[in-house]
Amino acid sequence: MCGAFAIAVTSACSLATSLNGLSTGDTIVIDGGGDAAPGADAQSGPDAGSFSCAVAASTVTFCADLEDGKLPIGMNVDATGGGTVTVAPGGRSSPNALTFMVPETIPDGSSALNLQMAAGLKDVVVELDLRVESYGEPSFDIVDMESGTPQVGFQIESDKSVSWDEDILMGQSIITPVGASLGDDWRHVRLEIHVAGASANANLFLDGTLAGSHVFEAKAFTTAAPTLNLGDSSYGSGVRAWKVRVDNFTVDAR
Repeated sequence: MCGAFAIAVTSACSLATSLNGLSTGDTIVIDGGGDAAPGADAQSGPDAGSFSCAVAASTVTFCADLEDGKLPIGMNVDATGGGTVTVAPGGRSSPNALTFMVPETIPDGSSALNLQMAAGLKDVVVELDLRVESYGEPSFDIVDMESGTPQVGFQIESDKSVSWDEDILMGQSIITPVGASLGDDWRHVRLEIHVAGASANANLFLDGTLAGSHVFEAKAFTTAAPTLNLGDSSYGSGVRAWKVRVDNFTVDAR
């Protein structure tokens, strides 16, 4: 994955140690995700039947509720190698949802939407309703940010879990399990990122409960005006097909 909303739980020391001896195509898996914190200050999602950009747009910088059955204005389609991005029946709060599909036999490609962000961001909050109809293999990036290298964000794994993902060089990734599972039903996802100095601190909430936290390098947000990727913008050779639905997508970036 090449994502840009990831948050690493690795310290600077362990990160430097982990990178020793890396060669092209290496993936580092770091054990120990964050379990949901009881009583955490969680942000719960909107009522599944009541969400509307007509209301939400006053409090966020970007909103897509798919009510009109069209791809969101302002986002660019990145679909290559057999991957597709469509608006199709099957939303959570409306008849429609963004549908990301990657076929079983794709060699390399993409199934994503890109949103260009402003430079100098300090706080970013991404919210969406997410349902995986078909878990594929290998993993599928769902939200990430980039402004050059690295790309950071979080991805969905074949076993229904989620992981933080940091692409540090071409073909080289640091994967850190979040310690949470998506399952087969709709989930409300909230990703909070705060840039402070050289670090980007992230919190991931599932249905209002803190699932995990991570610290990334701030370069993904500060090197240049960053791009937000919704879906997988750099998919490797597929073994099983993915089908992922997204509804009620908002971004608040300041």
